[in-house]
Amino acid sequence: MKTKPVLPTIAVLLLAVGAASAFAPPGESVPEPALVKAAVEVRQRTLHAVTSGACIFVAVGAGGAILASDDAIQWEPQASVTDAALNAVVYGADRFVAVGNTGTILTSPDASAWRAVKSPVTAPLCGLTHAAGQFIAVGASGVILTSPDGLAWTQQKSGVSGLLRSVAHGKGRFVIVGPERTALMSRDGVNWRSYDTASALNLRGVAFGDGLFVAVGCSGAALSSRDGIQWTPRPSGTVEPLRGIIWAEDHFVAVGTHGVIVSSADARQWHARPTKAIWHLNALTADSGTLVAVGAGGVILTTSSPAAQWTSRNRHSKTIAFTDP
Repeated sequence: MKTKPVLPTIAVLLLAVGAASAFAPPGESVPEPALVKAAVEVRQRTLHAVTSGACIFVAVGAGGAILASDDAIQWEPQASVTDAALNAVVYGADRFVAVGNTGTILTSPDASAWRAVKSPVTAPLCGLTHAAGQFIAVGASGVILTSPDGLAWTQQKSGVSGLLRSVAHGKGRFVIVGPERTALMSRDGVNWRSYDTASALNLRGVAFGDGLFVAVGCSGAALSSRDGIQWTPRPSGTVEPLRGIIWAEDHFVAVGTHGVIVSSADARQWHARPTKAIWHLNALTADSGTLVAVGAGGVILTTSSPAAQWTSRNRHSKTIAFTDP
């Protein structure tokens, strides 16, 4: 399925630049240079999250930016229906779902046609997953939302009031992490209990793989847990803040500020992958042997292995292309 470029419509131009001056007088078309400039501007926005599904990669970010790709190499801006920052995106139940600031929730069956759905909250939504037949979104003020289809959402009681940043599923349970030493665990997405991670560092991401939950965060924090309840600190090999983590086939891979990338097969021994990057990496995904990382300035990087060369795929981004030294 081919993703559709954003360029041909005036409406998309307005979303891209947010300017009333994009309207052309009756009978006149919008100049092509303006359309090109708008598309470039979208490509330069910070990307907060990336996912894959139905043979399509989707990245989302600041100002409602949405980019899609069939191959993780050529990326096209898509028509968004919001200018709110989008902080997380997943694929499930035959649709893409993205969440963001002001409680924004968007859905799309194909990564091209997006629509907003009713949200029960106005708090920023920061994390999102789809597992065990439901979507779970988490965010500020202890917000937890659940949905069977990504269209109708219900707020659940979390028992906490702090910021919840990331959620993962494994071993028949959901695990949420955030700042203030707190992790939450639930087997059904409705009834939640909080646990002390014994870490004073803010946690920004969590993933599950090979029987382990692994959380990462500020100052290179890395913690592992077999049940989401008892957590063990692990040296990550970096002191840079880590912003996102995934399980990619046989490794945990985490990314963070100043282009840091670390990986581990067991969450005990971590290997830092120093790069020449000067911009932050926020999130990553993996599909069919391709890893994709996204971040500040619209950077999009791909590789076949965290230890291999990373290649820049967004020539309009504000960051520099880089590879492992």
